[in-house]
Amino acid sequence: FGVQTNKPAQCKIDFKLTEGYEEMAYYFGESNLFDYNHTQRLNIPNKRAIEALVQSQNDSLDETTGIFIENNNQYDLYVRCTSANGYYNPDPYVVSFCVDDGPDATPPQIVETSIRNNQPVQFEVDEVPIIVYTNEPATCKWSRTDQQYDKMENEMQCAKSIADMEANMLYPCKGTLTGLEDRKDNKYYFRCEDQPWAKEDERIKMTQSYVLTLKGTQPLNIKEDSIGPEANEVVTGATSSVEVNLALETENGYENGKAECYYSTDNDNFVPMFETNSHTHSQRQDLTQGEYNYYFKCVDLGGNTALGQTNFKVFVDTFAPAVVRVLNDANRLKIITDEDATCYYSVNENTECNYEIGNNTVAQLMPHEIQDEKNEHFAVWNIKDNYYIKCKDENDKQPAPTQCSIIVKPEDLVEEEE
Repeated sequence: FGVQTNKPAQCKIDFKLTEGYEEMAYYFGESNLFDYNHTQRLNIPNKRAIEALVQSQNDSLDETTGIFIENNNQYDLYVRCTSANGYYNPDPYVVSFCVDDGPDATPPQIVETSIRNNQPVQFEVDEVPIIVYTNEPATCKWSRTDQQYDKMENEMQCAKSIADMEANMLYPCKGTLTGLEDRKDNKYYFRCEDQPWAKEDERIKMTQSYVLTLKGTQPLNIKEDSIGPEANEVVTGATSSVEVNLALETENGYENGKAECYYSTDNDNFVPMFETNSHTHSQRQDLTQGEYNYYFKCVDLGGNTALGQTNFKVFVDTFAPAVVRVLNDANRLKIITDEDATCYYSVNENTECNYEIGNNTVAQLMPHEIQDEKNEHFAVWNIKDNYYIKCKDENDKQPAPTQCSIIVKPEDLVEEEE
C-alpha cells in the first residue's frame, strides 16, 4: 500500500501513536527521500498460520514464548510526512486493516533473488551462492530442467518459521548454483512448497517454476596499445602544471568490454576514472614536471578484471624556440631551431620585429621541406632584405612582441681567385 503527498515529502510509519514525527520508528518504505509517492510492503501471517506453527512446536500463544496475536490480527498503522522545511501533519494518517483467518489456498511466491536475472558471471567461475526470497516460510529446490517440485534434485536451506522473516519482509532460502558454463546463458529453475510445519497433504507447491538466467562471460582485457600516455612518452606543456589525459579502451568480457575503470599512482589505492562505464575510459590529470607511473584496473559487471600500467614524463617548456643554425641551402634561406616550431619572417623595415606571428599581411610562413622535420624552415634568398624572424613552439612559447628569434642579413658569397 502507499500514500501520495501534494509536495515532495519524507514519510514515517509506526504501529504506535507517537507525539510527533521525530519519535516515529520507521521510514515509510525504508526510504528517507523527499518524494510524492511512497510505498510500503508488509508481510503478516494470518492467525491460522501462527496457531499451526505454535502447535507444531508444542508451544502456546502467550508472552512466555514470545508468540502471541494482538487485537485479533487487526492493525492500525500511523503515517506522518514532513516537508524539507520541517512542517509535518500533527494528526497522523491512519491505515487500518485486518488479516484474513481463512486457510492458505495459494502456493508460495519467489519475490526476489540475491542475484538479479540475466546477471553476468565471472569467467571460469562454475558455481555461485544464491538466496531466493519467498513471501511466506517455505522449502525450495532448484534444477537445471523445468520439472515438478518433487523431482527437482537440489534442496535449499530455507527459513521455516514465521519468526525468520528478514528486514525485507521476506523469507530466505539459501543454496549454491553449480555447473555454470562460460560464454552461454545458464538457466536455473526454482520451485517451493509452503507451510513447512504442516502435514504433507496440507502443503501447496508451486506449479510454475521461477526461472533465473545467469550469463557466462569471457575474459576482459585492455585493448593493445590503447593506454595513453604511451610508455616512456614525454608530455610537454608551457605552464607550471600540464594537462595529461589518461585514456584506455577495454574489450571482450561482458557487453563487448563495457566496464568500470580505476587508476592509481601506487597500485594500491584506486580511484574511479571520470569518464568510464563504457568501453572507452579517460581521466584528466594536471601534473607538474616529473616522472610518473600510473596503474589501471577495469572490472565489468560479471566481475572480470583487466589490469594495465604506463609510465611517462612531464616536461614544462619555459623557453621559446631558439635558432641554432642559419644556412644558404641551394640559394634558399634555411634556419634550424632547437625544437619543432612554426616560424614567420618579415622584411618590413617599419615594423621590424614588432608583428604578430601568423599575421600574413605583414609576415610570411617559413614552410618545412619535409613535414616530419619541423625544426627546419625555409624562405627565398634575397640579399637586398633583412629577415626579421619569429618562431613559436607547439606550446605557444614565442619571443616578446617587439623581439625576434633572429635577424638575418643574407650576403653574397664570393670565391677567392687563386
